[in-house]
Amino acid sequence: MCNRFSLAADLDEVRDHFKIQRVMYYYKNRYNISPTQHTPIILHQDGERVLDEFRWGSFHSGVVMPLTQIL
Repeated sequence: MCNRFSLAADLDEVRDHFKIQRVMYYYKNRYNISPTQHTPIILHQDGERVLDEFRWGSFHSGVVMPLTQIL
């Protein structure tokens, strides 16, 4: 089971700590992030670190979904 978490750091702190060159979405502090919500992640694209957001969560092994529903 996945738990909830918070993200209290300001954007400048995150950029400095992870050496992020590009931010691809509107970043804001969040204090109750749960599975199935969008959350920030760091990607390595074209030689630079990029902060973007993706849906967070997991699928159980017995769940069968069409690929279009997952994306």
